[in-house]
Amino acid sequence: MKFFDKFRKSKPGDPNEFWNQLSNKVNLDRSQFQAMTEDELGELISKAQASYRRAISADRAGEISISRKHYQQAFEYLPTHIEALDNYAIGLVEELKFSEAIPFFEQSAVAEPNSPLAFVYLVKCYEETGAKNLSSACAQYLLHHWPDKSPYIDWSHLGKPKGKQHLASPLEEGQVWKYKTRDCDDSSTIWIKLIEPSDGGRVIVHISVSGVQAPDGSLIFISHLPYDANALLDCVTSKLDVKQDWEREDDHFGEGYGMWFEAYSSGKAGVFTAPLSKVIEGVLQAIPEKN
Repeated sequence: MKFFDKFRKSKPGDPNEFWNQLSNKVNLDRSQFQAMTEDELGELISKAQASYRRAISADRAGEISISRKHYQQAFEYLPTHIEALDNYAIGLVEELKFSEAIPFFEQSAVAEPNSPLAFVYLVKCYEETGAKNLSSACAQYLLHHWPDKSPYIDWSHLGKPKGKQHLASPLEEGQVWKYKTRDCDDSSTIWIKLIEPSDGGRVIVHISVSGVQAPDGSLIFISHLPYDANALLDCVTSKLDVKQDWEREDDHFGEGYGMWFEAYSSGKAGVFTAPLSKVIEGVLQAIPEKN
């Protein structure tokens, strides 16, 4: 029997009663946003998205404590950020911390009642914590609003270590590599932040580069460069057994990735395929000179 089948035989009540109780329980105050100017709201959303993208990067690299910090920062900026709420809570569920996950799924469900994901997890969390009536009421809400789409989740992975995706082996998220540098950048390294599939079978590797010498002789950190995986494999030389500083103040990966993704999605940006040393030369030429 699949997870939701047992609820189909339950006596249906008012499917919206659960939602009414939930919305009364969760105090989601949106008035602060109404008082903001369009620019202020846009800046807040940008900050939330930047934190969210940093969380995704850390999460995929197995840096759980760092990812949770940035997921939390995202939904503190924007309490209706359901992706940050859901991912934060799903991480707790994967560690069998059902009770701790419930408030975040409830907030997500109230923030966006038209998305079933939080409701699905609430059914599981309520059941695991002995709240059978809530579990049944939530399931009835799901089955009423998504009668043909009620999602089924394989819960067998809960409590087990996450497996890494190997999209661009031997490259993995969180790794630090040496690469074929310019003569002046012999101590420079790249940090693999995010690996994702794209159209046509292409794999894109998002990297940061540290220890790059600027024209004035200072060392700078390049927060985001999107690279074709095969092209990047031609640039790297050796993997280092070191960890990067996920909290460095000059790391603006989230902002850089966001601007690139928006442009890439509309066909106005691509990915790098040239040698990294040449790409860095181009980046440095685009940086305005200091007065």
